[in-house]
Amino acid sequence: KQGPLNIDAYNVLLDTACLNQDSKQIQTVLNLIKSENIKPDQWTASTLLKVNFPAMDENTRKLIHQTISNVIQFYPSFSFSVEFITSLFTYFYENFEFKNLEKLYQMAKKNLKKFDKQFFDCVFRACSFAGNVKLGIEAFNDMDKLGVMMDRKTYCLLMDVFLRNKDK
Repeated sequence: KQGPLNIDAYNVLLDTACLNQDSKQIQTVLNLIKSENIKPDQWTASTLLKVNFPAMDENTRKLIHQTISNVIQFYPSFSFSVEFITSLFTYFYENFEFKNLEKLYQMAKKNLKKFDKQFFDCVFRACSFAGNVKLGIEAFNDMDKLGVMMDRKTYCLLMDVFLRNKDK
């Protein structure tokens, strides 16, 4: 007799569904994970970050977003790679989901010495879309403390944070 599937098995199923961009199959796997009360992990979220989000139906988009948000809440930041956190910032600004940005940045700060210019560029882009000047300034100060050098792209992104300020 075979026992219940673990998250690794569901991640393989999910990976196949995401590669096929199959909205119904993605929903089925995510609902199974939820019904089995299994916590999604970084692999689950990384797989979902590859989905062509706008092409999915509304229910699938909600499930994907809920799952990615749950991963952020379930796991401590030290288990996240720089690439994964950068992908999360990209996901949030591309999908105009800004309420988790500050929480995600605070989690990332615990590992800040590992982050590079690409990470900060993603943070500035997300802050720009969100109109979140406060977080942009905090990230700039952290970037300066770590000695991460800015280039023309970073300066442009930082200026855009101030230009899109929603607190005006």
